[in-house]
Amino acid sequence: MKADRELFAGAVHNLKLDRSSLQEKREAKGSTLYANGFLVGDVTMQRAYEFKDRAALTAELLARLPARWQVDYQSSLKAGTLPSGR
Repeated sequence: MKADRELFAGAVHNLKLDRSSLQEKREAKGSTLYANGFLVGDVTMQRAYEFKDRAALTAELLARLPARWQVDYQSSLKAGTLPSGR
């Protein structure tokens, strides 16, 4: 099986599945469905993987910043004015 990226001009829908009946509500694993024969994750699973390594990326960015800017960077993260790890 092979997957490639391609441009798509149509509508894209991002689903969030109702997991209220699952015992492990906080687990991203329960957020899957079959779409066109492929097992895919909903928005909950996508976000879990998107932010999985955010703390490591933020720490790496902080380590690369000059010392005089580190406090400003941390303050901006707390205030929500900077995207962490990007």
